[in-house]
Amino acid sequence: MHTELAVMAFTVYRGCAALHEVTIMCILDVTLTKEWLSDRFLQGVKDFDPSTGLPLAVAFYDQAIRQGREQTEGEFDVALCPVDIEGDDGSGTGEKHDLTEWSSTSQFLTNLNTKPLISITSVAEYGLANEKLRDLTPENVVVCSAKLGQVQYQGGDAPYVGRYRGCALRWKYRAGFVETVIGTATANKDSFKVTGTGFRAKLKVGDIIGFDGNEGRTVSRIVSDTEVQVDRAWSYQHTAAELLMMRIPSIFLEYLGIVASLKVLATAGDLVIGAGISSMSRSQDGQSQSVQTTASPENNAYSARMRQLDKQLEELWRRGVRDWRPQEMFVM
Repeated sequence: MHTELAVMAFTVYRGCAALHEVTIMCILDVTLTKEWLSDRFLQGVKDFDPSTGLPLAVAFYDQAIRQGREQTEGEFDVALCPVDIEGDDGSGTGEKHDLTEWSSTSQFLTNLNTKPLISITSVAEYGLANEKLRDLTPENVVVCSAKLGQVQYQGGDAPYVGRYRGCALRWKYRAGFVETVIGTATANKDSFKVTGTGFRAKLKVGDIIGFDGNEGRTVSRIVSDTEVQVDRAWSYQHTAAELLMMRIPSIFLEYLGIVASLKVLATAGDLVIGAGISSMSRSQDGQSQSVQTTASPENNAYSARMRQLDKQLEELWRRGVRDWRPQEMFVM
């Protein structure tokens, strides 16, 4: 996995717990742009302010995309870019999972909070007073489902769950969708083409590809083993450079895009016809026009599209929960 990009430490709040995470910049960060959002979800939308004639600020789109990304990761407990989980209370001691008298029966089956799982860094046993008792052996961790972040601990040094012994395991791990280097490739400025080798075995339509910390695109067509086409022309020249690839399920990108689009549409609709106006009449040079939006003054010019996107978002959420959330039960 390519990790030599940029590292940023931050704290995000999920529910009432603060997760101390170290997120690794990946090509997704340079792929999710205003153009990516507009080409897929905002066709036909007037993305300028009629009062000034200026396009909506790029920062406005960036904020909408960040909001969509954070909501997607929070709703489904996933990390779109690789992230190192170091603690659930800011201590950096690991993500805490309580043990019960029945934990050993299931071989300490644990659903980690962030998925998909890439690797386990460490696991430690903690006592009742939150004191560290001992480090356990990461090699004894059995990954039941990397997709769902489900793990078990099997080994002779497994925790002894008793009145005066371990009451929790703390996990440090890396989660997210893997970014890999798939060779070298050339992409010319203003071209939709990428040339290299071995593309048929390494890529699928919909994969994200790009160049180190620069720009990313989505594969739209695999022409041959040595050529692929992307969804948008390259802005820079790339000659015999490392080609990076990420494979992220389309459901997450679609969910992200719809959430971001709703924010853009809400503002763009108000700019087109004005907030809280259900109809407007215009007259110029003896010609008049009446514009009707909907029966309710609370809607704007893109209300119908927004309601349709809300329905799609609900269906995507149901499918995402069904496919990406583990069953939280254990039957004896």
